[in-house]
Amino acid sequence: MESRVRAVNRATPPERFAWRPATGVRSTSEVYMHIVRANFLMLNAIGPKIPPDLTDGMGTTVTSKAEPIRWLKRSLAAVKGARAAETPADLQRKTKIFNIDTAVDGIPQQHQQCEAAAVAGKTRTATG
Repeated sequence: MESRVRAVNRATPPERFAWRPATGVRSTSEVYMHIVRANFLMLNAIGPKIPPDLTDGMGTTVTSKAEPIRWLKRSLAAVKGARAAETPADLQRKTKIFNIDTAVDGIPQQHQQCEAAAVAGKTRTATG
């Protein structure tokens, strides 16, 4: 995923980060910040806390090219670091995310299911 996101970033001109395809749809920058918040939210479920400088309103206020990419790199590094520190037993540890009991290793799948339900109009996403 990281290489795909970086390729899209390189191909996207700075003025397109505030662009949104339609009213009520996330802008390019908001999509990046959604990924950032999701990464930190999933980490928060297993231990590492959400950085205090990642505030709730940032998804709509960060519109430059550099800032969401800086955040994305930071969140991906945090995910890699946390994953590298987990043992096979840690990955089977039970946790709760989106009010669902799951193993640590099942968190990405739970996020995908919640996002799919949100797209279908069944629920609001837990990450914004």
